Amino acid sequence: MTADTLKAAGITNLDASPIVANTSGLPGAQFVTKHLADSVTPTTGGLADTTSTYRMVRLPANVYLKHVNIYVDSALDTGGGSAALAFDVGGYYSDSTVDGTLVANQGLVINNNIIADGYALKGSTSALAIEAGKWTELKRNQPLWKALGLSSDPGGQIDIVLTVETAANTAASAVMAVEVEIAFP
Repeated sequence: MTADTLKAAGITNLDASPIVANTSGLPGAQFVTKHLADSVTPTTGGLADTTSTYRMVRLPANVYLKHVNIYVDSALDTGGGSAALAFDVGGYYSDSTVDGTLVANQGLVINNNIIADGYALKGSTSALAIEAGKWTELKRNQPLWKALGLSSDPGGQIDIVLTVETAANTAASAVMAVEVEIAFP
């Protein structure tokens, strides 16, 4: 066997002569993160309807979305009251008329399941890391607009939205929350 002696790209940049500056928000660079969190209390009817959407946080299109966590009360937990309940998590253009989002884009879906697809809630009242393999390291190190599959920066704001993919099979209503960690370019 041969031992590895590897350097991450950020370290390689710092060891270069001359030093190559790492870009804020990208691997190897120092950056300041911010956390945003908010919650909703869905109605029992809403959780039983696969057209229900829950706009959770609004972000500038050019930020780096580093982490997404979902918190749920035990009544919404698949180990608790709603065994069938599953969500898609994705990005929608803001529906605001005053935040710089183009009028033609306001409220439209960009990609409703790029962060998570059919994410079944598991675990009780704890942070749930979003589905492995969906919001990859590559996506976390791209501006949000690019990570969502857009070809250019649309400006304005983008909402992180939970959409009911699999309706609840029991009448449960409790608090759902999303917390995101973002970095600015």
